[in-house]
Amino acid sequence: MKNQFIMAVLATVLASVGSDAFAAACVANAIFTAPGPAAGNTCSGTDQLTDVCGDGTPIGGAKEFIYSVSLGATNSAAFTVNSPGVAGAGTGFNPYVAFMSGAACNSLDTCATNNAENSGNAQTNVTVGPTANAPAGTYFLVITDAGAAANCGPFTVALAGTLPVTLQKFSVE
Repeated sequence: MKNQFIMAVLATVLASVGSDAFAAACVANAIFTAPGPAAGNTCSGTDQLTDVCGDGTPIGGAKEFIYSVSLGATNSAAFTVNSPGVAGAGTGFNPYVAFMSGAACNSLDTCATNNAENSGNAQTNVTVGPTANAPAGTYFLVITDAGAAANCGPFTVALAGTLPVTLQKFSVE
C-alpha cells in the first residue's frame, strides 16, 4: 500500500511538470570564435528547442542554428545577426536571436545577460548583449525565426567587444 501511494504521488508530480523539463540537450551547429564574423543558414539547422530563456518564450517550429560561445572572466561581447532577407528553403526569414546560459543547451536555459533576446525583420540587424562580464563559461547563441516553421534563411553574425581568443595553431620552430 505504501509503495502504491508513493507511485501515485510520483506520477502526479511528473504529470504536472512540463515536457520541457525533460528536454534533451541540443547540439550546437558550430563554435563561434573571436574575432568573428561567422555565417550560416537556419535552413541547415534542426528544430531542437520549443522555447528559450527558461521563460517560455515560444519560438515556433522553425529550425535553429546554434553557436557554442565560450566567455572568459573578462568579456563584453555583443552579437549582431543580419539576414539579407533572401528566403532559403522556406518562405522568408525574420531573425530571432537569444543568448542562453546553461550546462547543456535546452529550452530550460536562461538568458542571464543584458538584452539577451531580440527579434527583427528581414534585412535588419538584430543584436543581443553586451555580455558585460557575465560569468566565464559556455553559452549558446540561438538564431531562428519565431514566426513560422517554414521560415529559414542565410545570416551573418558580427562580434563587437571581447571574447577569449582561441589558439588555432601551435608550432615550435
